[in-house]
Amino acid sequence: DDPQFREVQYWLLRNAMCRTVLAILLLFIQSHMEQLMSPFICTKREDDSIVMDNAQDIECKASNERYQFLVLFATIGWSVLA
Repeated sequence: DDPQFREVQYWLLRNAMCRTVLAILLLFIQSHMEQLMSPFICTKREDDSIVMDNAQDIECKASNERYQFLVLFATIGWSVLA
């Protein structure tokens, strides 16, 4: 068999796979971006406490360990996506 033909075939297959993966990423990235934003979207309650909008039991305080964990992983996620 012709080695140039195999090289072109391999290149076309790799190109098609990469385009498929990119299309899937673009399709699903919207929901992931919303999840990564959730630690940074906080709501003020009537009792003057500030809580996460998606998880009302987690206060948006730097001293809260659960909130620190979420912010850390959201920041890592944003770094990977950017």
